[in-house]
Amino acid sequence: MRNSLPACCLLLLLGLSLQASDFRWVKAPFQWNAGGTVCTQAIPLYGADFRIHYASRRKGAMKITLVDASPAAKPKPSKVVVDTKNLLSPGWRDFSGYQMAYLIVEGDSRGWDISLDLYLDSLQEWKLKCHLEETAQATPSKQAFWAGEGSQQISFSPKAKPWKIVGKGDKPLPMKLTVRTQDQQLLFQRITQTDTGESWGWLHTAAPVNITVECPQELAWTIQVLALP
Repeated sequence: MRNSLPACCLLLLLGLSLQASDFRWVKAPFQWNAGGTVCTQAIPLYGADFRIHYASRRKGAMKITLVDASPAAKPKPSKVVVDTKNLLSPGWRDFSGYQMAYLIVEGDSRGWDISLDLYLDSLQEWKLKCHLEETAQATPSKQAFWAGEGSQQISFSPKAKPWKIVGKGDKPLPMKLTVRTQDQQLLFQRITQTDTGESWGWLHTAAPVNITVECPQELAWTIQVLALP
């Protein structure tokens, strides 16, 4: 007599098969176009696998470090995604096993581009969409604000982490914005032409920092620190 699986088992196997075939690579709405040394915000990774795409716009040096930001008691060790003196062409690397992570990018000041692909099924894709909608509706709180002209140095003690720094100028002049720890570890550095955009970056530290503004004396600027609720 030939053995046969119960109907409920066949339905379960069919469901698992359909779910497995439902996975696809999704272009995530996490893209960064900047230059210099910048940290990204923490990224929710709903699927087991994801891919980091990177490119340096003028074949400049680039180092990218993947940092585990999951709420686990023991985070994974940081991983170097790429580290090269001359990035001759765009590239990518595959990773897996993270719930949430952020990137530390140490790149050429002339510019770089980074994006993510996530390998998701339809349920994970829906969860990501809900998270993005919820985040978009969240109102950031202002931790600090400064206004000035010309080069200055500011001491700042964050109230919480992570936090976002945003710098703007009122004239088409270059502005270099740098954030270092008190022991001189570089956390953020960007040179921007203030008529073409703002300096921005996420910081994942609650330790006191020094913020340095370097620009022509005639440039009036504002800097604010924002934190999501």
